[in-house]
Amino acid sequence: MSRKNCRRFCQGALSGAAVITLIALAPGLVGASLFPPVESELRPGPSTWRRIPAVIDGPAVLQAESGGTGFWLGDARGVRRVGSEGVAQRTFHRGPVHDLALAPEAWQRSGGVLAATDDGLHRIEPGRDSQRFTALPGRVHRLAVAGRVVIAATDAGLIVSSDGVGWRSLATALPKAPATAVALRLRGDGLECLAVVEGRVWRVGLQADGQTWKAVATARQIVPRRASDEVPVDVHLPGPESEGLEVVVYSDSFAVRSPGATAGSNPWRRLDPGLPPGLSIRRLERILDGWWIATDRGLFFAADLKGPWQRAASPLGGADVSALAAVAGSLYAVGAGGLWKQELREKGVAPARGSEAARIRIGWENDPPIEQVQRVALEFLELEGRWVDDMRAGVRRRGWLPRVTLRAGLERERESNVDFDQSFSSGAVRYLVDRDRGQSDDFDLSLSFTWDLADLAYHPEQVDVSVEARQLLKLRDDVLDELNQLYFERQRVLVELSARSDRSAAERIQLRLRAAELAAGIDAWTGGWFSRSR
Repeated sequence: MSRKNCRRFCQGALSGAAVITLIALAPGLVGASLFPPVESELRPGPSTWRRIPAVIDGPAVLQAESGGTGFWLGDARGVRRVGSEGVAQRTFHRGPVHDLALAPEAWQRSGGVLAATDDGLHRIEPGRDSQRFTALPGRVHRLAVAGRVVIAATDAGLIVSSDGVGWRSLATALPKAPATAVALRLRGDGLECLAVVEGRVWRVGLQADGQTWKAVATARQIVPRRASDEVPVDVHLPGPESEGLEVVVYSDSFAVRSPGATAGSNPWRRLDPGLPPGLSIRRLERILDGWWIATDRGLFFAADLKGPWQRAASPLGGADVSALAAVAGSLYAVGAGGLWKQELREKGVAPARGSEAARIRIGWENDPPIEQVQRVALEFLELEGRWVDDMRAGVRRRGWLPRVTLRAGLERERESNVDFDQSFSSGAVRYLVDRDRGQSDDFDLSLSFTWDLADLAYHPEQVDVSVEARQLLKLRDDVLDELNQLYFERQRVLVELSARSDRSAAERIQLRLRAAELAAGIDAWTGGWFSRSR
């Protein structure tokens, strides 16, 4: 299989989900480690995601209702309310919607929601016309609500209100620049705000000032960044149970500030969740007592920000996920081209962990070990890396090879002369004709060898080989990541099938079909070897 066809094959392969995630080690060495369990009170259940009939137009946002009977969905075409029965009814026809938040109880009359759009901030209530807040013109990026206070992150900065009537800009305390993210929580008799303004993180303390609020303490936060142009995508101020935790979300990691930081040192520290390389975080959500990460290449969950992070079940385990919401014991998510639902279950028995757990075989004994499956897949897809080594060796030898030039030439001459003479002799005129012909052929052949000695030290094509090697490594990581999801999702299904003997015939058939589907996905990566080896 050519490398071009291999990439096309890899990009079109199926995505799976893993409850136990595998880590691919250095090239040429593949190993596995078992992640410890998530100790949350409500965890993703054994069932797979169930699709809810709803057409999603572009990236979407979700907001659960306070009563737990349904939720709001916003996308590029407006806002819809989705009831407990899963029926979506569009109530607002203006988008795109960038964020949703429940309107404070002091503002609403019948369960309204606030929608941040390119056209400003709107309040939407069932059975009523939408209301646009004229004090917030232009684009609104994010919303934060605490008590009766709402803060909007807009192109004009942060704007705050406690009644929806009077709005106050915080531009006097912060740079007058676009604000792209904001979080808010109650703190004593005031409010604590964390925001991203002009790409920088700011903490703002707010106090009541009559019918509105004003900034009383403002400080820019020195948050560790990996690049000078790295901009946070989100900020979080979890509730009282998190004891003052503050989180800044970047595209591939977090920065965390704990209240117990040592005086005189930077309280912010970078936290790497250990996600697969190349993905981009879209949202970090605190749902129930766990954390969820929505990325452009999968949905992950953990009981703590430190991890371990586990992939959700397929198809969202490897899909582009843009929004999450928990409603009445169910988790709803937008991704893989639609709206999905999964039941949450009570915390179960924790699986074995540690080095002993890494040696436990999960699932049918007939299944080959994951290490062997990985090696066969890499060999089938020609991703072992041998051709990169061959190219590097060839480039190193190329400096010793001369440039060979072969030249050949042929020169051919032809000459023909005719002379006419007239003579008078013995009273008579005589005519004389003299003809002369000549021919010559010259043949030239040369062979030359030229060496560029600079290529012995550094050949310019080494850069091209390095680029190809990095692309191969990224492609290899993607293949192993997808393969691990399929393999361990199959193990989980097989364990679930054998753990209980009281399942109905329909349930057992469904689990067997799911196991066969996952085996077919692994066969696609291994050229049918997986099924033949069992």
